[in-house]
Amino acid sequence: EILKDHYQGMSKNEREGFLGIIDSETERLDRMVRRLLDLARADTFTAGEEQTDALESLESMARRYFDQSVPVVVECSEIAVYIKMGHEAFESAISNMIENARQHGGAGVRVQIRGRVVELADNRVFELDICDDGPGISEGNREKIFRPFFTTARETGGSGLGLSIVQALLQAHGGSISLEPSDKGALFRLRVPM
Repeated sequence: EILKDHYQGMSKNEREGFLGIIDSETERLDRMVRRLLDLARADTFTAGEEQTDALESLESMARRYFDQSVPVVVECSEIAVYIKMGHEAFESAISNMIENARQHGGAGVRVQIRGRVVELADNRVFELDICDDGPGISEGNREKIFRPFFTTARETGGSGLGLSIVQALLQAHGGSISLEPSDKGALFRLRVPM
C-alpha cells in the first residue's frame, strides 16, 4: 500500500527497500506453505510395508550435513537396523530434527545421534537419542514445542512446524518422539518400530 500510494515521491533506495521486504516476506510465505503441505502429508500419512536400513540412512545424512558444515555424529552398536518406515519418511523426520538443532543452536552447533535396539513389552523399537550442544529448551517452552506454529526461531526462518511433522510421521508408523531432560542442549528421543 505504501508503494502504491507514495511510489512517485520515494527515492530509488526507499523503493528498493520496500521491494526487498516484499521479496523476503514472499520467500517466508513460500517456506510456510511448503511446511504446511509437509505437515498435512504427515498428518494423513498411511504407513505401508516399507522398510529402511536406518543406519545406512543416518550415515548418509551425516555426510550430507557435514558437507553443509553441520557436524552430525552417529553412534550405534548395531551393524544393521531395519525399521518399519520408508526411506523418505525416515529421512524427513531426521532432517527435520537436524534442521531444528541448526536453527536453534546457531552456527557451529554439533548434533549427536545415538541409536540402540530396545525391547518393549509389545515390540522391538529402534530408539534414537538426538541431542545437540546448543542453548537447550527453556522450562517455559518444554510443553509447547510440539504445537504447530510454536517457534522461538522465527527470525532465522523457523515455522514452528518441524517437530509437529516429525511427531505426525512417527505416530503414523507406530513410533513416538519425546523431549528428555538434558544437562546441555536439547535431547529428543525417537522410537521407530523394527
